[in-house]
Amino acid sequence: MIRHNTLLLGALLMGLLLVLSACGGDDDDTGATATVAPTTAVAPPTPVVTAAPTPVPTETAVPTITPAPVPVTRVDIRFFAFNPGDVEIKVGESVKWVVHDDGAIHTVTSDTGAFDSGELSAAPGTAYQVPFEFAGVYPYHCQIHSDMIGSVVVIEG
Repeated sequence: MIRHNTLLLGALLMGLLLVLSACGGDDDDTGATATVAPTTAVAPPTPVVTAAPTPVPTETAVPTITPAPVPVTRVDIRFFAFNPGDVEIKVGESVKWVVHDDGAIHTVTSDTGAFDSGELSAAPGTAYQVPFEFAGVYPYHCQIHSDMIGSVVVIEG
């Protein structure tokens, strides 16, 4: 039995020496190198490219060009007369006839058929306006009151 214990003890010591030599450091200058096989190759992180946000167009203030107001020459219809009876304007301007308080219905009718207001109400403030696009002389009258006459002279601007 001693021999069996001795063999067992020797085998244990040999196994222990093997285990200890495997766990030892790399101090022995034997020139042996250990090769470690890579387990899983890890790729470097891929940069994530995100597109810059698409700019949302904003409303840009667009300057508005307000045309100059077109001059309007006023002719009053009062006391069965156009006042002033004759007016001079430039091409593109307008004439506005305005009824006052004489209590009668009137018309503003071109002698050449260029314009005709039809019957204008006798109510004060009733108005009729005509733009003149061509140079020339435009005589007019009231169809109801033949002595009411006038003219619009349109000249080049």
